[in-house]
Amino acid sequence: MAILTLGVTTESKDVKVAHSENNKIINNILSDLYSIGINREDIQTVDISIKKAYDYGDGKQTFRGYEVVHILKIVVRDINLVGQSYTLAVENGTNSDININFTASNLEKYYDRALVLAVKDAVDKGKLMANALGVRIKKVPSNISEVVMSQTPRPNPYQFAVMDAKEISTPISEGVLEVKAEVNAVFCTY
Repeated sequence: MAILTLGVTTESKDVKVAHSENNKIINNILSDLYSIGINREDIQTVDISIKKAYDYGDGKQTFRGYEVVHILKIVVRDINLVGQSYTLAVENGTNSDININFTASNLEKYYDRALVLAVKDAVDKGKLMANALGVRIKKVPSNISEVVMSQTPRPNPYQFAVMDAKEISTPISEGVLEVKAEVNAVFCTY
């Protein structure tokens, strides 16, 4: 599965116009995403803001208008829909914060497996090092702790520039998601 983050930024001297244009673009994106099978519960507004925009030059601040930003997070469960979702968003006017991250829906299960393997590996390496030193260690570590990493192991996010979606297809390759767990183990010798 993939997490598609996308944003729409609109600007106008009239805040109502900027807001209305933004809503229109977001609604078109949502409509098209629903039409290809993306579920409503898999789409979440991450941020929405309205702020004044200024130009700066010659030591002056000049009011340019109002900027409306709406950022969505879309969970695309069918990996085959990632490219199409991205293309539809671009065709409908997404123009900021475009990002795709691949993950797994059952990531915790894989992390738990990796953690078990990390503990076994720590014990094996403890024995190996003890043998190299000519000492014996107790079978169970006297202290073992999980090294806390980011909760969501992520490959490098794929950042995409906004381009004319009608002139390109959007091939998306999901690649391999690596899940890592790390432990620190302390053994007592005897």
